[in-house]
Amino acid sequence: MVWINKGYPIKRIFSILKINRSTYYERENRKEKTESNVKRGRKIPGFSWDKNKKQISDEIIKDNIKEIKSTDYGKFYGYKKVAAALRKE
Repeated sequence: MVWINKGYPIKRIFSILKINRSTYYERENRKEKTESNVKRGRKIPGFSWDKNKKQISDEIIKDNIKEIKSTDYGKFYGYKKVAAALRKE
């Protein structure tokens, strides 16, 4: 805001504009985060573990899901039923 940069009191500006200071600062912080494009979290490993502690690649899992969904009854499966069918295999 121009008035803040000129040195006017922040409380006074926000009372005149009838906005909360928290709203202003939250939006400013959101702008900074999107501008810096910060990526969070760990990298996706590309595999999962089965019950026997063996690695299964994501490509194999994707193929299995496509196979399950391609059947007549699989078209109506949600994620819970698909997960149960994957555990059976």
